[in-house]
Amino acid sequence: MGGFVETYSSWRVIFWSTSGLQCITIGICFLCYKETHLPTIVKVKQRQVDGTQRQVWQAPLDFLNACISSTTWKLVYRSLLVPFRQLLTHRSVQIQAIMSGFEYGILYLVLSTYSSLFTTQYHQSVAISGLHYFAICIGEIIGSQIGGRAIDALGQMAKRWTKADSFRPEFHLPVIAPGVLVAAFGFLMYGWAAQRRLHWFVVDVGATIVSGGMQMTGRAMSAYNIDSYPQTRASTTAAIQPFRSLSAFALPLAGPPMYASLLGYGWSNTLLGCLYVFGYCSATWYLWKNGEKLRAVTLM
Repeated sequence: MGGFVETYSSWRVIFWSTSGLQCITIGICFLCYKETHLPTIVKVKQRQVDGTQRQVWQAPLDFLNACISSTTWKLVYRSLLVPFRQLLTHRSVQIQAIMSGFEYGILYLVLSTYSSLFTTQYHQSVAISGLHYFAICIGEIIGSQIGGRAIDALGQMAKRWTKADSFRPEFHLPVIAPGVLVAAFGFLMYGWAAQRRLHWFVVDVGATIVSGGMQMTGRAMSAYNIDSYPQTRASTTAAIQPFRSLSAFALPLAGPPMYASLLGYGWSNTLLGCLYVFGYCSATWYLWKNGEKLRAVTLM
């Protein structure tokens, strides 16, 4: 929609429309998602055992009463510090933050330059160039469906292969290897098709493969991140977000000059694919070998 909005309306509409959609999404999540906070789940079960379970309609009243309490604000203040404490004191979280930030930055580099590819190389209008993001969207959907099932299947295989007594967070990592290889192949296909100005459909297929492979690796890292620190899952997820946001801001700045240089789309995407494979595979192997030790060590 962004291309048509930019062509026929004001750029401000893009921000208002996405903000409104996010508000609707947050409302749906608040009403429909199941509770996953472990202490809250235990508290609710204890109430059921004691026979003091409150009615569903009374939950918002409990929430408002809690917000008024000064103890709640002290708890919020301490909770906001947990992600920063984890980022500073846990080597495992630091490595995950760097890996997630690297992947997120490359993804946003592709997203930020994809439309301009079709306006400059294929001389399409801004409105039509935005339609090519369907390719990336399709890749994200396919990658999430394949990746989710592959994480479970390969995780169980890793457990049997290592003869472990219980499931470890590292068992989420094996799917990263095929994910990065799929994404690297997509980078090559997308880059050299654009370099040779092949039909735009070939470029879109390459972009679909890129986003699908990156979605597989991203889901695996998210699962690993969540299971690494089960007592502070939300805080651990929040701890890596600053790196993701900074990378999503910084790396796309290099996109236009990189593609406009002598490297072009072909060698630029070849470089990105190689960096992605080497960086992600080496870091994943390090976590596979030392993840359990890293979680047991506190730096400060």
